[in-house]
Amino acid sequence: MLDYSIFTPEFRDFINTNYKEYFSSECILGYIYAVLFHKDYRNKYLDFLKIDFPKIPFVDSKDKFLSLSKLGTKLIDLHLLKSDDLPSVGKPNP
Repeated sequence: MLDYSIFTPEFRDFINTNYKEYFSSECILGYIYAVLFHKDYRNKYLDFLKIDFPKIPFVDSKDKFLSLSKLGTKLIDLHLLKSDDLPSVGKPNP
């Protein structure tokens, strides 16, 4: 399957070299989404995020990267209402 990356070749090289594995664009996006959604990240960089693009810190461990990617992917699915884990909202009032 071809992965038409939304990322630049330089960024792709950074990811491939840093984690010694090729990850899909969706996997990388999941990681980025998890980082940006994290409360500590948003609190720490609140003022900076108001004036510039966010900077994404990358973890050293491939296992941590994959763990955060899975959480971010799950968040994306929840936010897009594509998840089976959505709670029931109950019955409508008559």
